[in-house]
Amino acid sequence: MAVETLSVNAQALPSIANSSANPSLPELRELNANREMAITPNNMIAKLAELNSAMAMQKQAIVFSTDPQTGIDVVTITDKNTGDIIRQMPSTEVLTAMENIDLMVGVIFNQKA
Repeated sequence: MAVETLSVNAQALPSIANSSANPSLPELRELNANREMAITPNNMIAKLAELNSAMAMQKQAIVFSTDPQTGIDVVTITDKNTGDIIRQMPSTEVLTAMENIDLMVGVIFNQKA
């Protein structure tokens, strides 16, 4: 997979940035941001294996999944002995609320209008 590069150049118009009408605003500067992907897919697999081995020592398992109703990524930490969920992010309640918000938007904003 190729490395993602993001370049941003933003310059303010001198007449707006240095206007005497707004002396409390700081002078705007040029912004250059170059970012590369922090982790490659191969590195991600290695890091997940490392995380799972660390969790195994604590008798816990971590599962990455996607909620089918909302499409949001979910991280679940479970007890390996009992299978009980120790922690889920986002929680089930949050996922249910997000699903309900999606349904309400469909009711409130009629697409035929």
